[in-house]
Amino acid sequence: MILSRVARLAAICALITAGACQSVFSGGEDPAVALRPTPVQVDSAQRLGNDGYPLLGAMPRAATAQMSDADVQQQRTSLEAAANVNAATSAATANAYSQAIDTLHQTADKQRKDVADLYGDTSPSNKRIVKPEEVLRQIEGQ
Repeated sequence: MILSRVARLAAICALITAGACQSVFSGGEDPAVALRPTPVQVDSAQRLGNDGYPLLGAMPRAATAQMSDADVQQQRTSLEAAANVNAATSAATANAYSQAIDTLHQTADKQRKDVADLYGDTSPSNKRIVKPEEVLRQIEGQ
């Protein structure tokens, strides 16, 4: 009886495993493959042999089509406009950055002054360096 249960369980596992091999997508096609962009076909000046493969070492007969003068002028105008906008923006940003740095320096100076007013001069040059032996003597003396 136990053997028949094990056999049934094994058969069910085998059916589930075999069922998993079936594609869950309609059409039997992986959706990742279906969603890939198709490559853009561009005419090439590369010469091909009779078999359709490129001829190695064969130089192209002519250059590809060039942009028209109107397209070049339009591109140049748009790029110059973008460069002018970026130049104006970067100058404003540089000024704002300098002002922010000056404000931070002023804040740091004010904080140093406030601390000095509250606690006196806290710079290390004003403090007497205490040797460990002196500290030990003070502890033992008390």
